Amino acid sequence: QSTWGRPPYSIRLDYKEDFGESGVLYWLGTRGGTAEWRNPVHLHEEGAGGVAVTVSSIEKGDLSSFVSREPVESWTRDVPASWLAIDLGPQYSLQPSQYTLRHGGNYKADSLRNWDLQGSSDGVNWTVLRRHGPDSSLNGPFATHTWTIEDATSSYRHFRILQTGHNSSRHNFLVVCGFELFGDLYIHTPPE
Repeated sequence: QSTWGRPPYSIRLDYKEDFGESGVLYWLGTRGGTAEWRNPVHLHEEGAGGVAVTVSSIEKGDLSSFVSREPVESWTRDVPASWLAIDLGPQYSLQPSQYTLRHGGNYKADSLRNWDLQGSSDGVNWTVLRRHGPDSSLNGPFATHTWTIEDATSSYRHFRILQTGHNSSRHNFLVVCGFELFGDLYIHTPPE
């Protein structure tokens, strides 16, 4: 028996452009398109929805920097297997179709090269949705790129970027200042 009141319904959020107005984090940051965009990390911190972001460490920036819509310097410490995770919250799950990242440096160095995009329903058990390496798509100051996720057949509440090897400068800094997701967003209604 489900712990939810009614079956979920979904909204299709299709990719149109890098950091445009069609992604999941944009939709959550605008409260479903009913308000001006605010960083969804700040909404979460205020108890007003949004998303929870966790990272393995922070050397530059803050949690909201990792899901910013604007270029801002942000990265983890130089530690192997650095990661960035997003929790959409218990009300949402996403069957992803694409995702976008932005390099978090105002320089070309330390660009992401080897990583996995992972999804999880519980934040503990992770499924690789797309493996990259070596991938030089992010190759300039605040460069952006969008990738297709082939054959995603499940929806996930949690998403993680796990760095699986060195970046372009042979360091372990995870240098990201933007993360956006696209696909079918399922909205679960809690029991009444």
